[in-house]
Amino acid sequence: MMEQQALEHVLATLRRILQESNRFSGHVDVTLEADSFTADLSPERFSPLKPAPVARAVAIDGSSYRALDGLSFIVSVSRTAAVLANQDEVLETTLSDAQTTALSRDSGGRIFIDAFHELCDAEPASIPDTVEETAGALRSLQEQALARDVIEQLEEDDLCLLDGALHGNRWMQPVVDDTCRMAADRHVHLAAVSKRSDLAARGMPLLYWVKRQGNQAMPGQRWQYPLCEERGIYITKLHPAASHVFRVDVNPYDDAPGQILSRLAVLSDDITTLGYPYPLAAAHRSVVITRDEASYWSQRLREQALHEGFSRDDWEGLFYDYHTYLE
Repeated sequence: MMEQQALEHVLATLRRILQESNRFSGHVDVTLEADSFTADLSPERFSPLKPAPVARAVAIDGSSYRALDGLSFIVSVSRTAAVLANQDEVLETTLSDAQTTALSRDSGGRIFIDAFHELCDAEPASIPDTVEETAGALRSLQEQALARDVIEQLEEDDLCLLDGALHGNRWMQPVVDDTCRMAADRHVHLAAVSKRSDLAARGMPLLYWVKRQGNQAMPGQRWQYPLCEERGIYITKLHPAASHVFRVDVNPYDDAPGQILSRLAVLSDDITTLGYPYPLAAAHRSVVITRDEASYWSQRLREQALHEGFSRDDWEGLFYDYHTYLE
């Protein structure tokens, strides 16, 4: 009986979200991790998106994986990749060496502060709370460092694409803002595309609201929706036949956001990733750390530890988890 009640509660919640997405319009407050903004939800705000040619684009992504987990500390493996492409094909892929970092509850904050200071020559306004958050923040710093190196080498009017968002991360926001200013100063177009988005208001997932309304307002078309023009936050359907829409953050210091979105559209015609910029997909595929690679790093670290005098009991004691005996 309880199981049936729980199921009915879940379905009622989903039904309410669908109904709200159908009929709602007006102003909503959207809360991000770092701050908030006001969005205007109105079917009249959709506009068509026409593809524009791209001479050169570089897509950047990063990946990290917990190779070892000691609960109070972890060993994280991370790396970054940059994919140079034009609108037709990948021209070059650069993959960084993997970086291995031991992070504990006591040391993680200091490691993040040092890495932040090395990139920005400043102290961070806030520090990640957990070792998992620290690992993610360190990977983000690596991505931003790579983005700055790439922007320095790009020419005026080139396109630099990042995975994720340009707004919302309370640890990374000052770093991202500086990267945005740097790109604008060099007249390099910068944008970030989120594979997933937790943007929500009034209990509604905003991407779903925009997708539903956009497909009704502009059926069979590419379209864009300005969720927050001041910040350059858009939701876009980058191909007429695409099943998915994406949050796209355009550099708020760039004076041609529509031009950037149009270039993203022309990069999103690849049949294997229809509606998603193919250079970002190529960067993701090249950089992702697989389970087999993580297992390799775990085994390599274990062998090195035993070689340097750790006993097997030491190793088991550090990484003991009885779950492994129950599976």
